[in-house]
Amino acid sequence: MIYEGGSEAVFNAIVPEYLGGVLYGALCESTASEQAARRMAMDAASKNADEIIVLTEKGVQERGTHDELIEAGGFYADLYNSQFEDVTA
Repeated sequence: MIYEGGSEAVFNAIVPEYLGGVLYGALCESTASEQAARRMAMDAASKNADEIIVLTEKGVQERGTHDELIEAGGFYADLYNSQFEDVTA
């Protein structure tokens, strides 16, 4: 972009674009932070649970502690591990 004219015209053209970029960056950062906090909270809750019951349309599929279900390698383990897969493609 090439601007000609007084400094006020340049200022009025650039500042809204700059502020839009700053606000967009702040929103992206806050969304990522919230998602990370939720994931950490859910991870802590599942690891500290006395028992986890895995329900599907077929009924109770698995039950046990987090460690037992991960070790069993079933539906719960697949679901838990899927959140750590690289989704950037």
